[in-house]
Amino acid sequence: AAADVASMLSVRSPLKSTQRDQQAENFRTLLRNTLRPGGGKSDHCLLAAIMQLWQKDRSNRGRRDLCQKAGLAYERMAEAATVRSQLVAGLRGLGFDVAGEDDRGGSEWRVLRAATTAAFFPQVARVDRPPKEYTESLAGAIEKQAEARRLRYFILTDAASEASIGSAAQTETGTGWLWRRQDSTTRAFLHPSSLLFKEASYSCPYVVFSSKQAQEARGDKPSRVNLSEASEASVYALLLFGGRLRADTQRNEVSVDEWITFSSGSTTVVALVEKLRTEIDALLLQKVENPRMSLGGSPVARAVS
Repeated sequence: AAADVASMLSVRSPLKSTQRDQQAENFRTLLRNTLRPGGGKSDHCLLAAIMQLWQKDRSNRGRRDLCQKAGLAYERMAEAATVRSQLVAGLRGLGFDVAGEDDRGGSEWRVLRAATTAAFFPQVARVDRPPKEYTESLAGAIEKQAEARRLRYFILTDAASEASIGSAAQTETGTGWLWRRQDSTTRAFLHPSSLLFKEASYSCPYVVFSSKQAQEARGDKPSRVNLSEASEASVYALLLFGGRLRADTQRNEVSVDEWITFSSGSTTVVALVEKLRTEIDALLLQKVENPRMSLGGSPVARAVS
């Protein structure tokens, strides 16, 4: 599945606009529903699913029919498929069991989202929810669902620069997480082509993105940063794969690169996360050095899965 995503991101996006193509919009909505649980809020999982449909039908007619139904550019899909074949061949040449044990989590969308977080960190945006609003009912006050257009996304001014990780002030708290807002944060906007563009709620208030574009000012509209190919992150993915960890045993907190901070509840949890992270890093390094090594019997792999 990771090869599917990598190949789709290696070419110009094959996905056409569905603004005037209701058939393609309906097809992608149905495909998105098949990604639940775990991948319904992920552009990367959608891209992987599309490539898997392309690979499933080898006939020229079937692939052109897929492109028509899903609103895809045939030439770009063919180019992405070529890149995928080259990538898979390269991995096999190094010794990775691409179609076997090394891909045993390929059908798990949560696993793919975790891999996406690991691949693109620190390209993470924080989701700012609007103040809660309530409506009266016979059963009492009920919290209203926030509208997607009222959500705000913030990224570090340079999401790939260590220089942007500096001093910060603790500003907000939530359910089990704390955010240390940077002086160098910038508001960003989701591209309308993203599945998350109309998303109004998240289990985790962070999304990871694989590309961003600067949009120049036009007339009365100021310049802005647009994010595309985004996926909802998860607390565990950020902790285990999101960057440098630092534990504060006095306040029972663990931070990721000193700008995303989670409350752990106890010093024991902090110590366990640090230990598991160290073991995962060591295991992945062994796998890279020896691609033919089996991870199935590893206690660390079983603990993570």
